Amino acid sequence: MLGALAIGVPVGLGLGLLSVRILGLFFTLPPPILTVPVGTLAGFAVLILVTSAAALGAALAAVNRVNPATTLREP
Repeated sequence: MLGALAIGVPVGLGLGLLSVRILGLFFTLPPPILTVPVGTLAGFAVLILVTSAAALGAALAAVNRVNPATTLREP
């Protein structure tokens, strides 16, 4: 999960910067300087990590409730 964030955030920022530069050629207003909303990005990263941890916990709880012997005996 951290790897996806480490790759996705810089790629997204780079594509945003590229879009601003390219669209600046078509419009007369100067594009704003790229601003990185650090608080929003940090909140998003925390939300992703908390959601992933909750999903992992729910999956592990579901797996622990199943008896593997009865599952393996079923045809």
